[in-house]
Amino acid sequence: MARGRRRKAFKLKLKKTTVYTFSSVALFAMAGLIMLSFSQKGTFLIALWQILNRIFGWGIIILPFIFIMAGLMLSRLQWSITQPHILVGGIILLVALVSLTRSGSAGLEIWQNLAVLISSPGAGLVLTGLTF
Repeated sequence: MARGRRRKAFKLKLKKTTVYTFSSVALFAMAGLIMLSFSQKGTFLIALWQILNRIFGWGIIILPFIFIMAGLMLSRLQWSITQPHILVGGIILLVALVSLTRSGSAGLEIWQNLAVLISSPGAGLVLTGLTF
């Protein structure tokens, strides 16, 4: 029985800036794909649009801007739109508006859960407050 050294698992060592750059480009690419899916030309773009439309409904229009803001935030530019509170506010606005209008499965599910928890008028009040 031969005793040998165990091979170490493969480790990928990337610089922090490389990871940020790769993530930023991936987020920009996702925003571009979502915008291209509005044209509904090509089987992949049609499938992507159908999935996102089923989940977010009309909120799919806001989704590319969320991905662009996230990509800009990771690019470490010193613009006012690249601050984290802008991204969080955009996500809260998307979720609140989609839920308030009960658009898509995500909006309907959030509305129903809030309506059970705090009643329908309470859910409307909370979501309206989150929108503002």
